[in-house]
Amino acid sequence: DWRRTSIFSTFGLLFCGCWQYLLFTKIMPKMCPGAASFAAKSFREKLKDIKGLKQLAVQVFVENGINNPLLFFPVFYSVKIGMETNSYNPFSLLPLGIQRYTETW
Repeated sequence: DWRRTSIFSTFGLLFCGCWQYLLFTKIMPKMCPGAASFAAKSFREKLKDIKGLKQLAVQVFVENGINNPLLFFPVFYSVKIGMETNSYNPFSLLPLGIQRYTETW
């Protein structure tokens, strides 16, 4: 099904490709500047690095507490409904996507 493939490829390109690239390469490094050095440490060193663990918690919260529930899933369900109904108006799809998301979870 080429239509479905093209719709979800576009979603993947825009949301996962563009937005998450921006989030993880531009925004997160500014929010958590010590993340790269923390990632390079051994497991034992990481357990002793309280500041690094706090920055890790911030990153996990931003991804799982903000990005996924408030952005990814509503947009995903909106795109899915748009594909099912042949509608491409984001202003009408987003409320439906949020409704489906809340019903699903």
